Amino acid sequence: ARDGEAPGGQRAGGRLTMQKLRWVWDSLRSSLWFLPTLMIAGAVALALIEADTRLSPGQLERRWPWLFGAGADGARGTLSAFAGSMITVAGVAFSITVVALTLAYSQYTSRKA
Repeated sequence: ARDGEAPGGQRAGGRLTMQKLRWVWDSLRSSLWFLPTLMIAGAVALALIEADTRLSPGQLERRWPWLFGAGADGARGTLSAFAGSMITVAGVAFSITVVALTLAYSQYTSRKA
């Protein structure tokens, strides 16, 4: 440890050095879940700010008609489109897996010339 610095990279006053802070920031930024966690925390904060218990139920529809104006039929259509696209993605992934396995298996067969 340098003069005036504790063995763990901290100064005697308890403050972290800039090098230690930069290392912590770089390790946080390079982790897989940093950005999604930051986005979720922001979304929750915005939802808590926006949630106002003084609003009447009909006031939300008047305030944001594009968000709440679809009704049951619109929700049903959206969910069916979403389910159809998920089935399509699963089918394509399965087909690609089968092709990859077929190509790998063809390398292990005996070839007669």
